[in-house]
Amino acid sequence: MKKDLSIILISMVFVLCSFSAEVKLKVTHVKPNCGKVFVSINKTAESFKSRRPDISLSLESSSEEIETVLDLEEGEYAFSIFQDLNGD
Repeated sequence: MKKDLSIILISMVFVLCSFSAEVKLKVTHVKPNCGKVFVSINKTAESFKSRRPDISLSLESSSEEIETVLDLEEGEYAFSIFQDLNGD
């Protein structure tokens, strides 16, 4: 029981010490009202190579420029963005 409690406390300290920041993502050259814009965000090279994003978003193509705000932990990320013009 004491060991389990110490693991929980260490986990809580890690969560409290991790830094995050608001990141503004601006996508330009969008064709308005012609399909959703998909965003894949990868934290590691392995997740990028395996095409399994850590975070994925689907945005409406309401104008030629789309903005959204993300709350991301400090680190390096790879972003993949595309617009599905024909819905397939």
